[in-house]
Amino acid sequence: MGKRLICLLFALAMVLSGTALAENTEAPRAYFPYPIELENLPDITYLPDLFEFFDASVDPNGNGRVDTPEEWPARAAELRDMLSYYVYGSRMDPLKSDTTVTRIIQNYAYTWADGVMGSEASRWGYTALPNLPEGSYTMSVRDFSAFGMGLYYSNIGPDESYVHSGDEFPMGDYKAWKEGDTWADHEELVARTELPTVTVEMLIKDTNPANEAWRSELASEGITWTFDIRFPKEPPVVDGVVRDEKASRHGTGYPLVVGLGSLSEQQIVTLNNCGYVFVAVNDSNDPDRGQISCYEKLYPPEDPIVYNDNTIKNAYMQDSGDLMHSGWIASRALDAIENYMLLSDEEKDALNPEVRLPAIDVYSSAFTGCSNNGKRALIGAIYDTGKDGDTRVDIAAPSDAGAGGLTGFRYSSEGQLHSYEPPVQNVGGQVVVHNYPYGFCEELYRAIIVSNEDHWFGDRAQIFNVRPDLNDNIPFDQHALLAIYASAGTNRYIIGWLGEGQDAWANHPASVLDSWAANEVYEFLGKGRVIPIARDQAHANQDRDLPELIAIMDYEYYNTGKITRKYYETLTSNGFAAKDGNGTILPDYTFDSVADMERNPYFIRSAYLPWSRPTKHTLWSDCTYLTEGMARAITFHSDADRVELLLADGETVVSADVKDGVAVIELTADQVKPGQFRATAIGSKDPKSIELCIYSMKDALRHGIGDTPALQYDVGAGPAFTSNVVNYASKEDPVRLYMNGIELPADIYDYDNKVMLDNGEVVPQSGYLQPYGATLTLFEGTEGYNVPHGEKVTFSVRNVKLNALPGYIIAMDVELEKYDPNNGRGAVRHRWAPTYPTLNPQTPVWEPELLQNTPKSGLPAGEDRWPVLGNWVYDYDENGTLKPVDEIRPIYSGPTQTQYDTVITLQACDAESATLAFNEPVNPHDFAVATSIVGVSFFEWADDCMSVRLVYDHAVEAGTEIDAYVFRSVDADLNMIGGYVQFTFRF
Repeated sequence: MGKRLICLLFALAMVLSGTALAENTEAPRAYFPYPIELENLPDITYLPDLFEFFDASVDPNGNGRVDTPEEWPARAAELRDMLSYYVYGSRMDPLKSDTTVTRIIQNYAYTWADGVMGSEASRWGYTALPNLPEGSYTMSVRDFSAFGMGLYYSNIGPDESYVHSGDEFPMGDYKAWKEGDTWADHEELVARTELPTVTVEMLIKDTNPANEAWRSELASEGITWTFDIRFPKEPPVVDGVVRDEKASRHGTGYPLVVGLGSLSEQQIVTLNNCGYVFVAVNDSNDPDRGQISCYEKLYPPEDPIVYNDNTIKNAYMQDSGDLMHSGWIASRALDAIENYMLLSDEEKDALNPEVRLPAIDVYSSAFTGCSNNGKRALIGAIYDTGKDGDTRVDIAAPSDAGAGGLTGFRYSSEGQLHSYEPPVQNVGGQVVVHNYPYGFCEELYRAIIVSNEDHWFGDRAQIFNVRPDLNDNIPFDQHALLAIYASAGTNRYIIGWLGEGQDAWANHPASVLDSWAANEVYEFLGKGRVIPIARDQAHANQDRDLPELIAIMDYEYYNTGKITRKYYETLTSNGFAAKDGNGTILPDYTFDSVADMERNPYFIRSAYLPWSRPTKHTLWSDCTYLTEGMARAITFHSDADRVELLLADGETVVSADVKDGVAVIELTADQVKPGQFRATAIGSKDPKSIELCIYSMKDALRHGIGDTPALQYDVGAGPAFTSNVVNYASKEDPVRLYMNGIELPADIYDYDNKVMLDNGEVVPQSGYLQPYGATLTLFEGTEGYNVPHGEKVTFSVRNVKLNALPGYIIAMDVELEKYDPNNGRGAVRHRWAPTYPTLNPQTPVWEPELLQNTPKSGLPAGEDRWPVLGNWVYDYDENGTLKPVDEIRPIYSGPTQTQYDTVITLQACDAESATLAFNEPVNPHDFAVATSIVGVSFFEWADDCMSVRLVYDHAVEAGTEIDAYVFRSVDADLNMIGGYVQFTFRF
């Protein structure tokens, strides 16, 4: 394996010293000893311990660890400052009194009055006024449009001016139009309809003394910004209770949902019907498009100084990213509403005598949004502050927030073929499913690298662009962002909606891991929770998500005393199908606890979380995947007295005492059955449990051919496995890659197309090694890039060692074909595809027996396997009743048998090789074998393709038995082997 070419060192500036000011006039704390160089920090391959202070002097107790809930605010402040300094940039808040409402605007839809346009109606409205003289300007549909909240109104905008080339002209029998006229001057031409949307204009100043050195001249006069608001016209009645301002938890007004972006019309109506106000606010910007955020107008950024060694230096206070800006503007909307509530009736009438906002409790707020707006909603909620340090936003509900949201630096499942088949979409009443191998996963440094996303973060985050190899040296990860939201004083919740396995880029397993890690803090404080909820992928705030958010809000903001996910007719078009087309609106269900709402199908490697809260035992193992019928000694690490292991039958328990932090449980081959094992650490503290996945041998050898985006639109491809490759990053025992028999320079980093070989030669990186697979890349100048379109290559991986198959070494060849997905149109792109469509990705030809990693309690009946039932319309009959599982769909698709009839036999074996024979010719470019004791260096095929010699990587002694599994082979008719064939070689 090549060695990563490290050509640049990176230094970070120390933050200026200062003292903490009063609430809402707070400058960044100076006690954090920001490291000068990340390479001087320890390499931490797991998620850093949230309960261990980076600077022990900050710990109130002085021992460097959080031992009591009273110490958590100090640790949270330390983590908050790290995230701000290294990732998101600074945030300066004006005084809450600095943001005031200056205007309330009732929105209207304008359409042509009856008879004005005659028969010239158009689906999109009207593109011009009638009877225009020659040479006059006309208006496009865009000019005739206005955005409503969740609706697109194709009509005349109320403030549009109409300009023409002459002084004046007649318009039918109507009054003459003059240059500069607006529609308000010709009310007889239009009909006005009041919309439910109200626009609030706010003036944002900054008189905060802490910000004086950093703000612009605009701060004294202020800048205006608007947000849209929708609220119940009359207090709704919910479950027989009138939800007015007195019904909410503080008795001061309706709770508030802020959408970074907006929601669908049906979701807004549902929120209003349940007694919630909705606000849509946005201040996203893209500097590459010349956009400047509201925040940057008040606090102009300083251009970073980049030195020859790529060191970046600029003032921390003038370094901030777009994600922080968007959360900031949402907080200003809360300031404006909070101050509006303090106005007298006369002052409210002065803003608009016909429109008055109802009583609103901004201290019962929730933030939501999808994708980058999900990140903004999460960060906005976490960094918002109210009076006396009380956060106004107790619920954050990001959807598919990905890197910069719930997904961090360290965890990746790249190259993995998941052990379930996620439904992709509903096509003609049928589930379209496939086995989807993960390609690239979005880790935080990748978002920082991507040119259209780097502005989301502060300039200092570019250190991870220059030195991604130092990601493990960072003394925090994204679980810290989720954890700093926790409070011992109040329940705070983060609902993280996630997609299933087909959305590889968003890296949902990492989001689940970060959620679990952060929950150690919430459990320690005894308040709130992070709730990851996976569902069929649609990159949106789905209609079926909203009932889960309302369930939490009802529980907290209306004190319902129960957590009920309700069925809402406003979200469905025919009784149970969601209006947005994404699955169904589920029937009412009351959960026993907030934690029971969580659901996901992932097996997360416990070694990434080797610590626990102080009141809970630790437990982790390097072993995550086992295989049926293989005896195994499992090593567990724990501070408990003993570790108990519940076997897959759900009844048998085996255990071992912990000695010097280690417990070893030895299992016989008969005890290792497919399913789940649950290990639990038992002792004087709260127990901790982890799950282990046990495959059948068929599942352990199952694999797919995954696509991996490389440079821009270029895509690599290669094998993806179900369990992780334990030696993918090993320098001493590396995975080796070949193309057409030529070894490729390969590395575990994708961001640089150069690697340094052991002899010091710098060459293009042709192979990308992943935690669960390997890819033939397409960086410019690599061997794969230089292959002509239409040409086939044999991509070989050697010395692959899987977690699920200890003692076995995999050798695999796959045939790939180079093609241009543009078909010659536009810029040339490069992709690989397997030459057999049925293998792209490979669907299993056997029936996996593995149960999924779904919660075993707290789910409705029938929801105990993955995928969760009730995701799609046809999961229900015409009466809306959930069908039996066998009438809905198989949990796994794919045929259970194949037309592959080739017979494979052992022909010969000696100290250096074994030869397999076939009764008919097979494809020599698509073949895989797993062997014990030795690895296979290369395959020597006979000219007639009816035999292959497996050449070992070293000679064996006489009498040595080698177990082998052939698990990939394709015959001349393009049929693939349906399972595996087992052999024993002995010389």
